[in-house]
Amino acid sequence: MSPTEPNSIDKEIGARLKRIRVKAGMSQTHVATAIGVSFQQLQKYETAANRISVSKLVMLAKALDTPVSILVYDLEKYQ
Repeated sequence: MSPTEPNSIDKEIGARLKRIRVKAGMSQTHVATAIGVSFQQLQKYETAANRISVSKLVMLAKALDTPVSILVYDLEKYQ
């Protein structure tokens, strides 16, 4: 894996984030506004083009009304 390639854990967190957002019926713009980023930045989080800081992860969980643990549960198998 090169330093520019997304890590499999980052990909899984992004995929979980997107699934939860879509299931909640929320747009990227709505969630992005709630956490203070652009919708393009949220797209980058969901595709793992950019990593999500812990503080943003907590803000995302709150905006999606879901526990942070749902986003990070059982990630060991993705290493």
